[in-house]
Amino acid sequence: VYTHMGVVEVTGGAGPVVIEAISPVKVTPLDEWIDDGRGGRITIKRDASLTQEQASAILAEARKHLGLPYDFFFLNGRDEFYCSELVHVAYGEGAGISLG
Repeated sequence: VYTHMGVVEVTGGAGPVVIEAISPVKVTPLDEWIDDGRGGRITIKRDASLTQEQASAILAEARKHLGLPYDFFFLNGRDEFYCSELVHVAYGEGAGISLG
């Protein structure tokens, strides 16, 4: 059972981070993100077919929404986000890839 998701970004010196919609949409160091989970269990999925341009566009789209509140009612729109919606929008609007 998955309860939360985000977009992982591998940064230069700071180490990997997760762009996540929690409240607000924010960047969290991967080790902290794992610690917040249940029992330290995570799954990381990587689309090996992504080009560098697509990956950059996905990250840029996810970052555009930093600071926005969490969508507790799971409504369509771009003024609030729940976790899987942020990932869906980042892939779709960032790289034209439909998830789900």
